[in-house]
Amino acid sequence: MTSLDSTGSAFETFLEGAAMEASEFMADPEASVLHVTMGDSSGLHAGHDTSSLVGAFCAAYLKAKTAEPTTADGKKIAYVPVLAMSRDDFNLVPQVTVLVQLAGLSEVDSSMIYMDDMDLDACQVEVVGQGIDETLYKSKVTPLVEAMLAEDESMIDASVATLLGGCILIDTSNLKAGRVDEDGNALPDKATERDMAAFSALVPFLPMSGSEMYEALTEAKMNYDWWMSLSSLEMLRYDYQEDSSNGRKFGISAVLLPFWDVMEKPMLYKASCEFMSEKKLDTIMIMAYSFEPRMSRQVSHHVLVSFYHNE
Repeated sequence: MTSLDSTGSAFETFLEGAAMEASEFMADPEASVLHVTMGDSSGLHAGHDTSSLVGAFCAAYLKAKTAEPTTADGKKIAYVPVLAMSRDDFNLVPQVTVLVQLAGLSEVDSSMIYMDDMDLDACQVEVVGQGIDETLYKSKVTPLVEAMLAEDESMIDASVATLLGGCILIDTSNLKAGRVDEDGNALPDKATERDMAAFSALVPFLPMSGSEMYEALTEAKMNYDWWMSLSSLEMLRYDYQEDSSNGRKFGISAVLLPFWDVMEKPMLYKASCEFMSEKKLDTIMIMAYSFEPRMSRQVSHHVLVSFYHNE
């Protein structure tokens, strides 16, 4: 896996400085204003999707380069990315880990700021990607690429391009568009023209081809050994979404393991009950998937349903 050496890059320096700004703010909240960028912690996947996390980094970087540095009364404004997750949950985002390594940023772990590190009520909070027009964008980071190109193209170096380009590939399933089914009927596009144009603008900065990057990111998500290393509770939390439109709260956890491996997870029933209690669910569905080795292709899936009724 090819990766960059971004030591001393403007982006890495920004991340290190943002962590220091956050520490200074926590020590003396009256001395400055902290403008936080983060993914949506209440939406699909609870802010754990790769674009939410990477988007927080890049949106803060864009703000720091282009927005006002001080308030009207002279207070310094610090622009800081915050990951919409707890520190303990970072091991649940293997694609982010790989993308950070590909971008040559593997030494910035200490610069990452998590929700449980901050008093967000004391900050200005901007949610990245919220309310974007999905007819124009399938990736929530595409507007960030467009903004950087419009404001100052020099902001896009190899590290920034790798982070943003990787997110576009994930969000669009490797820029899939113009697909048809076996009967020749059009299928919904995974990528829009603006997604494809944004990725094309990033290509000259990338350390590898888009197909190589997508393969590395897909392998990170589907890696069997990684999935087997997760506890039952971590497995349930990884790819989770919920719905309460019918008056009952229904949760779905997608698990990229075969049915038999899911069933053999230690303490699965206990973890399911704890998770449902935590989320106040009436019902949880665990969807187990099997994939053809090295083909990134779903070949079967099984559904396990566990019921829980709150009193």
